[in-house]
Amino acid sequence: VLYRMKDGKLAALKSISTVIEQGEWYGLKVETQGDRFVGFLNGKKMLEAKDDSFEKGRIGLWGRDDSLARFDNVTVNPLPSAG
Repeated sequence: VLYRMKDGKLAALKSISTVIEQGEWYGLKVETQGDRFVGFLNGKKMLEAKDDSFEKGRIGLWGRDDSLARFDNVTVNPLPSAG
């Protein structure tokens, strides 16, 4: 699920269902430009959403309920400037 948190309220922008095996590591990637977000799982495009709520902001990763999710090697890379 790709969520937006604004003014303390959580809203799902887009959700997909897929099988996730316990104990396995997965590669997650989100590309964003303007109001467009594209999410990938192990290199495969899984979802696309639009949201124009923010011009800039922060990111966060969340393992929900009792998922016991762990995150490693999180990086944020700016897009190359046009020029």
